[in-house]
Amino acid sequence: METHTFTFSLWACLIPIAISLVPLLFGIRSLRRRSRPLGWFLVGSGVVLALVFGPMLFTDRIVIDDRHIEHTTGFWFAPTRKGFVFAETERVRIRTERVADPRSSHNVDAWYVYLKTGKTRRLVAGDLWSSHHDEILELLRARGVDVSR
Repeated sequence: METHTFTFSLWACLIPIAISLVPLLFGIRSLRRRSRPLGWFLVGSGVVLALVFGPMLFTDRIVIDDRHIEHTTGFWFAPTRKGFVFAETERVRIRTERVADPRSSHNVDAWYVYLKTGKTRRLVAGDLWSSHHDEILELLRARGVDVSR
């Protein structure tokens, strides 16, 4: 079998860069209107936002091969990797869970990976998992992983 890689679409990856342009453009405008401290602050903020958050979605990816599934996510300079090896997995159960924070509550899909050792790992599926959910399930089942809701 082959390796499958899932990524965000180009327009989604450009959103953080577009957001970082807002303070950058307002900063340039402020510099031209002689508001130097505010202008330099906004220009600096725009550049920092672009450098820190700009590449983030470009590096977010899910890779499925014959051996495992791995999701690389987070900041480009300190990525987080989560996933599991198929041969070590007994079954996977997907549950929708309600997550509440001080401002709102929402549902997330949590993947409970039951390992052959008896341990259980919980993986919270992010936006990339959700946008390719059906394809990921099909590929896992084709590789012999027992996946259900």
